Amino acid sequence: NSPQFPALARISIIMSTFACNALLVLVIICSINNTVHGQLSSTFYGKSCPMAFSIVEAGVKQAVAIEKRMGASLLRLHFHDCF
Repeated sequence: NSPQFPALARISIIMSTFACNALLVLVIICSINNTVHGQLSSTFYGKSCPMAFSIVEAGVKQAVAIEKRMGASLLRLHFHDCF
């Protein structure tokens, strides 16, 4: 057993701790700087797909006509998607 092993083990622990701390700081800095300024808009499809509302409405009406529980299922889906 060489007397250098405990010293090397301590250096290894210190270096791995430093590397973990540096990685943590880097992740935090990247998370803070990565903000999105997009906003939801009810008129988003007004120009790109003006028929979007009527297409979705027709699809939902057709689905509810086939399966009466579909309205409740869609409401539950949207609730859990938003909250």
